[in-house]
Amino acid sequence: MSRLPVKLLVAILHLALPRMGLIARGAYYHSRFYMRILYFMRAVSKRWQDIIDGTPSFWTTLPAHVNDASILRSSPLPLCIVYHHTSKPGKFPSAKMFLGIIAPTRPRWSTLALYLDGPATLSGYFEAPTPILQTIIVRRASQSHVYQPKRRALGVPWRT
Repeated sequence: MSRLPVKLLVAILHLALPRMGLIARGAYYHSRFYMRILYFMRAVSKRWQDIIDGTPSFWTTLPAHVNDASILRSSPLPLCIVYHHTSKPGKFPSAKMFLGIIAPTRPRWSTLALYLDGPATLSGYFEAPTPILQTIIVRRASQSHVYQPKRRALGVPWRT
């Protein structure tokens, strides 16, 4: 593997990573599993770590346990933001703290999957434009069923 060209190794590593699923609660678990596998692959060798860290496409999913290094590594690519409220305090940041970490990346959000404890925490995510946002999944974390509402226009509080 040490003689493989970087582009080929990147392609192989991408194939080895799990695909992100955005249905129901799956986005949260898929994003955690994705990041866990990514960090395992980084630990294989210094070369793999350097390649993974230097390839922005590996860092386009930002789950609740995201850090500044992950955001920097994602470069200018579109981002998939995943947040799941947990009843275990201190394990992950609150929805408000998470928003504070990822707010500067708003122009790069292409997917937003939020599983929140209530509607009050939702408003902060839509206070500024998100020009490339294509998919929004919002669900109350405590619900055991997923309901599909009828399609309708979503009002946003900003001017374009």
